[in-house]
Amino acid sequence: MQVYQLFNTWMYNAAFYFIPIYLGYSASKQLGCSEMLGMFMGGILICPDLVALAQAGEVASVSIMGIPAPVASYGQTVLPIILCMPVLAQVEKLMKKIVPDMLSTVFVPFLTMLIMVPIAYCALAPLGGWLGQGVGTVLFAFGEVGGFLAVAVIGALWSFLVMTGMHQVLIVLAITQLLSSPAGDPCVTVGGMIAQWATWGIAFGAFLRLKNKEEKMAQLGFALSGIVGGVTEPEINGTGFKYTRSLAGMVGGGFIGGALAGIFGVHNYMLAATNVLCVMGFASPDNPNSLLFGTLSCVVAFVASTAIVYFFGFTKEQLEEDRKAAEQAA
Repeated sequence: MQVYQLFNTWMYNAAFYFIPIYLGYSASKQLGCSEMLGMFMGGILICPDLVALAQAGEVASVSIMGIPAPVASYGQTVLPIILCMPVLAQVEKLMKKIVPDMLSTVFVPFLTMLIMVPIAYCALAPLGGWLGQGVGTVLFAFGEVGGFLAVAVIGALWSFLVMTGMHQVLIVLAITQLLSSPAGDPCVTVGGMIAQWATWGIAFGAFLRLKNKEEKMAQLGFALSGIVGGVTEPEINGTGFKYTRSLAGMVGGGFIGGALAGIFGVHNYMLAATNVLCVMGFASPDNPNSLLFGTLSCVVAFVASTAIVYFFGFTKEQLEEDRKAAEQAA
């Protein structure tokens, strides 16, 4: 029982409940504002007193400086902190211009949060919560009624959702589905896993197509970082953004593999490894074909992505530049 609590409750909460704090930190780095204030903003959204009020359900709103603020718990949410951080960055920048340097250490963060807390509680956080619930509801509803097409769309677009952070909304809902239903998840995590294989395929396709030895080895390294290590950032940044046509392979491979998984009724039953062993999440004694067809769908996504990149992933100029680099290296 204690081991179950450790992994299912404590570690789960540490990873997902505190998402606003993690995102506050990472967003502040991207926006160039105080990382401590970013984390503080995330902490404010999951303040225990606010959470207790929300869970009690005794009051619908509280008054902050005379402005009504809906009572809600923003743990495990993404959009509330994402909406707050750009505003916080601008408010902090304004305070740095107004407050004299000798007083800035104390008064810049104080005034920034004095302005941000009412804005966050009364407007941005509730808006983000409603939007997040709306997006999740729409996509999950699409997953229920869209059949194989829903899995195909998620497989095609998953990496772009990851880039924008929108995948966090779906992941939280998918985990809830996995924990609450023995039938597993037939849509979100299935499409996400297949999308990973398609992402690895774009780097492998580039490895097969390019002639410059140094670039070939780099692309092979990107592919292996995903296949072995479960990391997709090298493929997206080192292949997709460098050779933008190759992103078509990621989309096409994910769509084809996702459609196949949806047609064969593949379900995912657990959050497995993010590398090649992720297919073990498809295994279930109640659905013996899920592992077979899930693995097949992933392989098809990888092969399709590789082929699309090999034949269509590069411009003539890029191939010519690669050929010249290979000749010079020889």
